[in-house]
Amino acid sequence: LVAQRGDAAVRELADTVVLLVQPESGDELQWEKAGLLEIDLDQAAKAAADLTRALKLPEIGKWKDIAQLGLLRLLYQGEKYKQLLDSFKAGAKDLSPDARPEATLLAANSNRQLGQHEAARELYDQVVREYPNSIYAKEAQYERLVSLYAANDAGLGKAVDDFLAQNPESEKRDQIVLMKAEALFKAHDYAAATPVYASLQKARLLSNLRADALFKLGWCYSETQKSAEAILVYTDFLNLYSTNKLVPTAMAQRALAFQQEKKFGEALRDFDMLIAKFPSAKERELALQQKALLLGQQQDNAGMSVAFQQLLKDYPKTPAAGQANYWIGWAAYEAKDYKSAIAPLDAARRADKEQFFERASLRILLANYNLEQRDELAAGVDSYTKSGKDKPPAQILRWLGLRFLTDKEFVRAEKYLAMLAAREGDATADDWLNLGRAQAGAQKFAEAVKSFRNYLEVVSEPFPKSIGLLALGEAQLGLRQFDDAQKAADQACAQPEGVLNAQGRMLSGDIESARGNFEKAAKVFRSIAVIIDDPALTPQALEKAWAALKKAGNDKDAAKVLNELQSKYPEYQLRAAAKP
Repeated sequence: LVAQRGDAAVRELADTVVLLVQPESGDELQWEKAGLLEIDLDQAAKAAADLTRALKLPEIGKWKDIAQLGLLRLLYQGEKYKQLLDSFKAGAKDLSPDARPEATLLAANSNRQLGQHEAARELYDQVVREYPNSIYAKEAQYERLVSLYAANDAGLGKAVDDFLAQNPESEKRDQIVLMKAEALFKAHDYAAATPVYASLQKARLLSNLRADALFKLGWCYSETQKSAEAILVYTDFLNLYSTNKLVPTAMAQRALAFQQEKKFGEALRDFDMLIAKFPSAKERELALQQKALLLGQQQDNAGMSVAFQQLLKDYPKTPAAGQANYWIGWAAYEAKDYKSAIAPLDAARRADKEQFFERASLRILLANYNLEQRDELAAGVDSYTKSGKDKPPAQILRWLGLRFLTDKEFVRAEKYLAMLAAREGDATADDWLNLGRAQAGAQKFAEAVKSFRNYLEVVSEPFPKSIGLLALGEAQLGLRQFDDAQKAADQACAQPEGVLNAQGRMLSGDIESARGNFEKAAKVFRSIAVIIDDPALTPQALEKAWAALKKAGNDKDAAKVLNELQSKYPEYQLRAAAKP
């Protein structure tokens, strides 16, 4: 009645029956009957207690096997595996041959549940060996396979093949084949797992198992680079099991397979569907990332940037943050939006220094270069050369050096021009000239002389050579190497007239002043005003002549020169130190 109806009224009646059959004075064996009835009534605790009590009775006789098996079944159902094994060991020798196969199987299963697979397989083998014709022998063979699977035993495949060869009509054939496929899948042997999963497509399995087997067949195709086959399988899965929890994963994998097949439109469709329909799926993050990369691959930089921005917004802790920021910055740079490119590029190299430091830093340098941001560019070069594996572009070092040289920050100018000059093949003749000028401005005359000589070695035309000789003479003057300086000045004055000749004379006058020959110096300076009327150079020469005459004590001629200077060039401002 309980089995057929199970309602409250019948259960109450059954409880009354249990009370009636419980032992009174001389009927102790009723403990065993009560225990068995309590099993049917799902009263496990009471049943176990009554059966245990019955097994201790000396007069239990023929009921012992029934009580013992009932207790073992009860313990197994209650997942009390250790207690079952203790009970089995204590009473196994007293069991009849009819009861022993089932009891041994229950003990084997308990060992398996406890992870004691070697002990379990010994008992399974014992059942098969000692009771080959019992129904439990076939069950033991199957459960032995389950144990091999649970233990990740490498011998499972052969054991499955042997079992199926011996039992081709086994009702559990499909489950056993699935077990083999799952073992291969867990071992990442996708090539071997593929045909096994494929053989299960018409298997008599529970719906959830069929769905899982179909999904994993698609996965195996993907892992073995058979993307066309994977697409077909994932499509079948999505059509047959549209409510399965693996739908987002299958959609993502099909999109990746479409990418492999270069069917980019279909891939984008799957990614967009996943993004829109499955906001909580873990694969949505991957879909946003792959969508962005796919758009970038198709030259849709704006779309790529938008997708990566959405990825960062929805998943601020994404492992792809470095990649996303880099390509956002890259897209802005390519669009010549240099200002907007800098922040994401900086975020990229901070998020993933190993992968993006070089590329992002270079783009930041170029962005600051195009924005003509001197100090930011200098700081970027310093960081790049300290931590980077590559060298800053030559045009950046050249621009920085010239900018600092123009701003008369000679030490900083020398720093970047020296970096450029040290790179063989990158430095031009003008780079050596400007390096020398920066060094001379920083009062590093010996270094300047070397740089100017390097310049003079690579130029041959008269005009640039004269420029280099004048610069060399200035540096030699700074070292008080008067004879060498005068030689350079004379060579620079090879042209009889023009600005270069005047500059050569100016250098000669400075040399004579440095020697203390002020009258001679004044004469050289005054000769410049005779050969050239240059609005910058001529008044400077007259001022130097006036100053030299003052130092020589020739106030009369000094006054004449000053009057000439102020008459011809009334706008010219005397240097503060030289004012009368």
